[in-house]
Amino acid sequence: NIESVENNVYKLWNEKNTVYFEAKEVKISIEKYNFSPKYGVKLESFKIVITSTNNIITHKFRLSLEN
Repeated sequence: NIESVENNVYKLWNEKNTVYFEAKEVKISIEKYNFSPKYGVKLESFKIVITSTNNIITHKFRLSLEN
């Protein structure tokens, strides 16, 4: 899951973890993709996609102790 919590700060979470991501002038989205953990097995998952018009993305991660 992803949610914009304030200007340039995004909350990314699942049932076990919460991470806050801060970056300026970026667009963050979640997209589906397929991966193979071992031969003959294909699973669907999600990936975080960060796009920017800048060559360098300055960012911060902050872990949360929320339960």
